[in-house]
Amino acid sequence: MRLILIIAITIILCVYLYDYYRIPTDLVVLQSTLDHFKFDLLREKQPIVVQDRVPTLDTIHDLWFRYNKTTRWTTQNSPAWSRNRYKYMLMQAQTECDLLVTLGNVPLTEDGSPDPEVVTPVGIRLQANQFVILPYKSYWVASPLDGEICSFNVLGVHDYISFLLP
Repeated sequence: MRLILIIAITIILCVYLYDYYRIPTDLVVLQSTLDHFKFDLLREKQPIVVQDRVPTLDTIHDLWFRYNKTTRWTTQNSPAWSRNRYKYMLMQAQTECDLLVTLGNVPLTEDGSPDPEVVTPVGIRLQANQFVILPYKSYWVASPLDGEICSFNVLGVHDYISFLLP
């Protein structure tokens, strides 16, 4: 009986890890609203633009991710590409700006940015207080409009299993 339990737990863990590290080959930007948001969209592992504007990410945290392990911070645009290290990363623009995004399975140049000869990043224009959900291991860089500084409120979300994974 104990052996069957260990085998079952191992199988469940292997299926979870396979799904967790699966990265799609094509980048598709999904769109939704708060009223019509389906959590199945998160399993697609694609960037999701939520059309509604929310005053703070605390609202989304309380509605959707109350029981998850979360980290919050504020960031500004920089010329360097960054990689999402969270299962989901919500980025809420404080001002209107562009966000360039690629998936995590792209070749990189020596400086750590996606290779422009192999991949073309997708641009997402965010209005103030609008947010995007980036999947695990995706790359992003913010591009300000009209020379303004692009600021983001960020909410990194893990579940309690993915928190322990690299």
